[in-house]
Amino acid sequence: MAIESLKTIIQTAGGQTALAPLLRAKLPHRPLRQSHVCNWLNSRNPDQMPPADYVPALESIAHDLGLPLSGRDLRPDLYPFEGRK
Repeated sequence: MAIESLKTIIQTAGGQTALAPLLRAKLPHRPLRQSHVCNWLNSRNPDQMPPADYVPALESIAHDLGLPLSGRDLRPDLYPFEGRK
């Protein structure tokens, strides 16, 4: 499940509070706080979390943390398998 990939990033980063500034560093135009990350985890639509515009930054953070996660791991609905049409 995609939300598990998000939880892995959060845990590896050191928690929701630690992840928020990492995201702000990647997306300085976004006033992102820990509460945003918490809302993603507790969304009524977990298959649509994290929001699409945060996926590239989260993928980059995952790689910075040494995690082998891709955009597909975070939002498979947005990143279909390669080779599929």
